[in-house]
Amino acid sequence: MVSIFITALGLSFFLVRLAKGSWVRNPAYLALAIFGSMAGLLILMRVSPGAEDSMIYGNLAAFAGAASAIMAYDLTIG
Repeated sequence: MVSIFITALGLSFFLVRLAKGSWVRNPAYLALAIFGSMAGLLILMRVSPGAEDSMIYGNLAAFAGAASAIMAYDLTIG
């Protein structure tokens, strides 16, 4: 279970760095990416139990959650 949280956290830092630049200047995007990646993993846990431990499915769910949270935030503020 801890590896899932570490995956979500690391992926959030990486995605914000790629999409928006330095995460130090964009803390709101980092917080949303962490929340979105955790939400994506929790949804994956509910849909398919055990799939979040898979390297591919877990990372894809975390990436999709983080990216959708960043895009939704961009749509609402700008």
